[in-house]
Amino acid sequence: IHPLAIDTSVYKEKTDFSIQGKLHLYWTGNFINSQKLLPLVPLLKKLSEKIPLRLTVVCPADAGFDKSFCTVKPWNENTFFNELIEADIALYPVGGNLDLEKSKTAYKPLEYAAAKIPTVASPLGLTEFFNNDSEVLLVKDEADWEKQISRLASDESLRKRLAENANHKLKQHHNYRMSFEKLMTAINTPVA
Repeated sequence: IHPLAIDTSVYKEKTDFSIQGKLHLYWTGNFINSQKLLPLVPLLKKLSEKIPLRLTVVCPADAGFDKSFCTVKPWNENTFFNELIEADIALYPVGGNLDLEKSKTAYKPLEYAAAKIPTVASPLGLTEFFNNDSEVLLVKDEADWEKQISRLASDESLRKRLAENANHKLKQHHNYRMSFEKLMTAINTPVA
């Protein structure tokens, strides 16, 4: 198996895990995947009544997000890496074609790990090296989303621990050099 690799050198890493003002939730992805986030917005709006929060959505097209609650921005290489490390918590919801989600390693959680952004995620598509309560907080349903976001919002040491653990696992198992070495070994190994 050849794991997906990411160039961690282009990512800035979060160093301050305190929350400044409102809790900053963050999601990035394409228009199709944005449809997996849309059903969470009412829950996040309701949660914002208990925890002051804001949601930044980085997407190349307007996917119909509530602009009174969400800041929607197009992806921009010149601003993306700085904006990413300003997030307190990244979100990775999965839905839709579950067979497709099971058959691939999700890139977004790897990006969040590269920037040391603690992540609340659906389990489908996550790298096998990310475990619940160690590198990410996993969710199965709406109640879990509220519980895990609330838990992270109230615990700076947990945010830092998850982010650092995920970053370490990413560099250990999904870096370009390691991936290249595994690929070369596979290419140079004779088939029996």
